[in-house]
Amino acid sequence: MSPSPSTKPARALNNHPTLNGQYQPRDPRFTTQAIDDAAHLGYQTWHRELDQEVVDWLKNNQAATPQQFESWLRWRYSQPDLLQRFPNGF
Repeated sequence: MSPSPSTKPARALNNHPTLNGQYQPRDPRFTTQAIDDAAHLGYQTWHRELDQEVVDWLKNNQAATPQQFESWLRWRYSQPDLLQRFPNGF
């Protein structure tokens, strides 16, 4: 069975030296509105790739603060590939 959406990032956050305990499952701070149902339907390739990007960022930023992590997420959601799916950003 493959992991459910966002399981990998949640696991990476729980194992992160400075961010562990800072976030909860389905944290409302990470809720954003997709442009339509098709933009966020299922656990598509783009979503798996984004989850891996988050995991990689966390691995490469072991001393990150919540502010740094959330700033990176806001930046990532402002990039064209995600902005077309989530026009209000993160």
